[in-house]
Amino acid sequence: MDPLRISIFLPCLSGGGAERSMIDLSEKFSLDGHDVTLVVLERKGEYQKFVSERVKLVSLSSKRLIFGIPLIIKYLKKSNSHILITALTHINIGVSIAKLIANHKSKLIITERVSNKDKQFNYNLKFLIMRVLGIILYRFADHVGAVSDGVARDVERYFLLKKNIVHTLYNGLNIREIEKKSMEYSEIKRNYDSQKYIIAAGRLSYQKGFDVLLKSFSFLHEDTKDLKLIILGKGELETNLKELSIELGIKKSVDFLGFVENPYSLFRGSELFVLSSRWEGLPGVLIQAMACGCKVVSTDCDHGPREITNNGMYGELCKVNDVKDLERAMRKCLKIDSYNSKNRASEFSLKMSADGYYKLINCK
Repeated sequence: MDPLRISIFLPCLSGGGAERSMIDLSEKFSLDGHDVTLVVLERKGEYQKFVSERVKLVSLSSKRLIFGIPLIIKYLKKSNSHILITALTHINIGVSIAKLIANHKSKLIITERVSNKDKQFNYNLKFLIMRVLGIILYRFADHVGAVSDGVARDVERYFLLKKNIVHTLYNGLNIREIEKKSMEYSEIKRNYDSQKYIIAAGRLSYQKGFDVLLKSFSFLHEDTKDLKLIILGKGELETNLKELSIELGIKKSVDFLGFVENPYSLFRGSELFVLSSRWEGLPGVLIQAMACGCKVVSTDCDHGPREITNNGMYGELCKVNDVKDLERAMRKCLKIDSYNSKNRASEFSLKMSADGYYKLINCK
């Protein structure tokens, strides 16, 4: 393949799964010999430090997409990009509008990242407008992708697209780098050297179901007093969740550690990793934990965990929003030696992800 000029569009570089996966993908494209630019509305977020020196970073300095569209048009007219890749619905729509106005001849690949339940839970006038715009504009994209088979089918229904027209483009991870970092010894890991613990990570929001996890852990803790629960991440429900841990009488056994730059050594040292989400798309953190050798428990939510664990072969699945079933799954997982989860995680490589995009890029 001849070298390509690839532009990847994101809102910012904050700590979300879409942002991190696109940063990793940009480096993979660059290592493959392509000229890659990350274009962000705002240059902010914890992930700035992870952008490769090989990748150009362009900030449009716009806090709102509506004001960023003219800047995207200006960028497109100057950049001569062959390929445009977008992630997240509002960015997909903004770049689609800009490309049409600029009459830009590049190939556009737009991607969706999460179950329709996210849109249903947050439903308001803004989401209605975005749905209508998506129904109109997604047809002008050269390709529409989604991070799992489940999300692909959701996207087709939500945006009234033809059946099986949305391609599955799994997020890839730098598995070797994760394994390497999991072996690093950090000061924060030192605090838990002699402590058994369960770990969870994600935004402290309703979607992630940490309230259910805390309730389940309170039952588990009744006869496993030596076991702690570590929760990584920030979010709007942090205060509520801490108050819930007090109400449940487990405050001293639950540690909220916030954003941790290298969570992998903590993952590797855990008894098991738990994903308690109410919905997802393709939870990269679950794959990361598996790459560190963690035994994993996950809700069987829409979408991703069932695909990642291969129908529960590489981890324990439980019902969504079910405190007792999550407790059951954690107890079962604690008794099992291994699920060979590292072998499964290795299948979600950056090469696999990039090859999926190359296949679409080469489509006529």
